[in-house]
Amino acid sequence: MIKKLNWGVASLVAPPFLKNQLKLHPKTTVKGCSFKIICKKEKLNKKGLAPLALQYFISRKKYEMGLGLSIPSNAWNDKLQQMDETIDSTFTNYNLLIEQFRSDFNKTLIDLALEQVPVTKEQITNRLDNKSSRLDFIKYYHDKHEDRYNRNQIDHGTYGHHKTIYEKCKLFRSEWLFSDINIQFMEKFNNWHLKYLKSNVKDNGKPLVNGGHNTAQKTLSTIRAYLNLARQDGIRFEMPKFKIQYLDTNRDFCTQNELHLLIDAYNTDMFIYDRLKVGALEKFLFSCATGLRISDIHKVRKSDIKDGFLCFIPHKGRKRQKNINIPIIGFIEKIIEGKKNKIFESFSEQPVNRKLKDIADELGIYKNLSMNVGRHTFATLFLQNGGDLKSLQDLLGHTSLKTTTNYLHKDISNLKKQMEKAMGPLFNKKS
Repeated sequence: MIKKLNWGVASLVAPPFLKNQLKLHPKTTVKGCSFKIICKKEKLNKKGLAPLALQYFISRKKYEMGLGLSIPSNAWNDKLQQMDETIDSTFTNYNLLIEQFRSDFNKTLIDLALEQVPVTKEQITNRLDNKSSRLDFIKYYHDKHEDRYNRNQIDHGTYGHHKTIYEKCKLFRSEWLFSDINIQFMEKFNNWHLKYLKSNVKDNGKPLVNGGHNTAQKTLSTIRAYLNLARQDGIRFEMPKFKIQYLDTNRDFCTQNELHLLIDAYNTDMFIYDRLKVGALEKFLFSCATGLRISDIHKVRKSDIKDGFLCFIPHKGRKRQKNINIPIIGFIEKIIEGKKNKIFESFSEQPVNRKLKDIADELGIYKNLSMNVGRHTFATLFLQNGGDLKSLQDLLGHTSLKTTTNYLHKDISNLKKQMEKAMGPLFNKKS
């Protein structure tokens, strides 16, 4: 049983049945072992976190063992040997882990007694490894994900995306111990994920580009981000070093003729009886005319329009506070005419993309239309019609010109025009 002492330590006392039925090793002094959890406030790391340690005594000789867990020192209650949950509700998880440390230490002492093994520092060290590595990453991911959203550290779209990845991780394996996560483990997950993506093509009807490679890589990138957050929160484990490598893809875009078909359908109210189709087409054409992502389109307000420009900080540029200014052309004015301050109704990208595919089928556009195609259409037609790359970089909000070059597409019809202009006079000369 556990006996609480006045100075806040737990001491293991051998139960009566153990004394009566076992001949303990002469050097085993179970009753003489006591311990407590301490916060090493004098050893703050660069992030201002203090390590927790298990301080234990064998025959009045003091030993310490790091628990592989670092915490904000001001949240530690020395008397209760736990974190103050009134400061932050997420400290509950830390306190559960601390209780697990206590339980593991008690169990170790009992096991040594039952096995008639001397209680020594070496025996305890060998049997008590880094307990934080036994934490479940899946549970950590879930709690951290919810906490970041509640603190407005991630927006609704990112929250949904990360939740989808969480569900995939849980589907692959219900428990991911930090100690199990290594290169081999991540390779197994990645192989499983690629098969999972292929099996879902029939269900969602979305074509798999490059076998789903980039989707899988983006998932790995998100997992790595949460592993890094775990390390920042003081959980000690060996970080698996895996590279994220994206493949270049041939992105679809609408030609000028295809864009005119879509504009005509909008102007003639072709889909007036299907509110979702009208909403999807409006957002797509707005993206074609501005180059905005759907995450930014949902946030556009009339108050963002000043002196003929749409001025705001895009979601992906919020950390750099990079402002973009997009000139308002006539067609944009028509879309926003009569709208209230919030121009577009918000709903997730998947149903929008499904409606766009239906619209493409009805208009005879044999391309996989999506909101991302709208951004690429804007970039491609802007360059084809005389726009320069540097201006495009500013309009798209890119910090690097190299990123903007990813939006350069091969237009076969334009290549033909250039070929005829450059080479035609040489080979078509009449004799």
